[in-house]
Amino acid sequence: MQSWNNIIATAMLGIDKKQPERDELSEDLAAILTTIGDNATIDKEEQFLQLTAAVSNYRQCGVVPLHKSELPIDIAPAEELPYCNNASAQILKTILDEDNKSLLKLWLQLCTQKQQIAPSVLLPQLLDKAIKYKSLRQEIQQCAGNRGGWLSNFNKDWTFAPATGNDEELWQTGTADQRKDVLLRMRVIDPAQAHEWLQATWSKESANTKADLLTALAVNLSDADLDWLESLTTDKSQKVKDAAYTLLANIPSSSVVQRYWQVAQQAVTLKKEKKMLGLSFKMVLQAALPATYDDTIHKTGIEKTINNKSFTNEEWIVYQLISSVPPQLWEVYFNEPPEKILELLTQDKNNEKYIPAFAVATGRFMNTAWAQQLSKDESFHSDILLLLSAAEKEKYLLAHIDRLSDTIIDQLTTGDNEWSKEIAMAVFKRTANAPYQYNRSFYSQYIHLVPLSIAGELEKIVPKEEYQRSTWNNTSDHIVRLLSLKEQTIQSFK
Repeated sequence: MQSWNNIIATAMLGIDKKQPERDELSEDLAAILTTIGDNATIDKEEQFLQLTAAVSNYRQCGVVPLHKSELPIDIAPAEELPYCNNASAQILKTILDEDNKSLLKLWLQLCTQKQQIAPSVLLPQLLDKAIKYKSLRQEIQQCAGNRGGWLSNFNKDWTFAPATGNDEELWQTGTADQRKDVLLRMRVIDPAQAHEWLQATWSKESANTKADLLTALAVNLSDADLDWLESLTTDKSQKVKDAAYTLLANIPSSSVVQRYWQVAQQAVTLKKEKKMLGLSFKMVLQAALPATYDDTIHKTGIEKTINNKSFTNEEWIVYQLISSVPPQLWEVYFNEPPEKILELLTQDKNNEKYIPAFAVATGRFMNTAWAQQLSKDESFHSDILLLLSAAEKEKYLLAHIDRLSDTIIDQLTTGDNEWSKEIAMAVFKRTANAPYQYNRSFYSQYIHLVPLSIAGELEKIVPKEEYQRSTWNNTSDHIVRLLSLKEQTIQSFK
């Protein structure tokens, strides 16, 4: 519209240099210009502003949307699931406006459990959150329904939520991220099928893509994957070989683990030593790398050196070997139960440094018996947490939280299970005394873990230092508000 361009030019140059003229305007606007110009009660600046307002409205009213008949738009498919109720929709809007990932995750989980979907009016905002929070994309896609998939066709940034297509189609035609997500899902549902898909497209993948996709096989890794992974250790790409070795190191029957075990048996031995006066003997555990050993282990993940004063290079190699073999093998090798082997390690201060290596192996090879024994150790071992029951885990964490509060809090925030009231109180007593480290952002991020019952207990928590109390009071008010939103979210789906 040329008249609007002329208005802009006049505004930039100044009305003293150029005034809009009748021949620049359409017939309708020319009449308005005459009416405005005949008004002697206003100055020329006001006249220009009134004309600008008139032209702006005229322009907007006359705009015709671009129409391209050769690009037909399909109608969104009908929804198969019901929409959530008004209360759930309203709390979702509040959560989206708050930009709280923790509460959004909770809302999406509850919505999925109820087999409902989000209201259409909030889908653009919801899909935008999926751009920001990649870990929530699958849940957002489920709650966006068919219309969410349909909308993704109109914004390239929403292509993570395809309108149509099953997992097999996505595996063949999707983006790199989509294909990896599909592979991860299939490893949970049908590991053999996922393995078959990966092998079928293997020759077409780049080395970087191969190495990245291989990491998905860590889900439900088993002997069924063994032969193919062993064959990849001769691949031309070092990245692929490294990825294969990493996976093979978690399969007890693999050649990699067996190689580690052969060297580990040479490095860790049980010997008899005479007690005082030489009248009796005691069993002593000795850990030392043999003078010669199979050094091909260093091509499969065992490091040769370490920059740590707590270990010599040889001790570090032994440590890695212990952490890389199933702990039950030591029971057979020494003919001793886990508790006895751990007891032997504690008899020598230098050998105690290897106990964490047994904990790593326990977690890697999922040995519950060893996990229960290691939970009695004075040191904290994060690797065994997944192998403890809920009650055992809580007892273990509470036993160490006063001494290793930051470490325990880090562990507590890695899961999705809501804390017990006792755990929450122990955490808040620590965090209240570190208001700058554990600020509002911390609580916003992990509010889904905090039980609703803690709200009435916050006033009992008082920081040690006077200067911290005002900050904590403000923070506790923030926590109460977040808990209120959490409660509303839960209630809205009941």
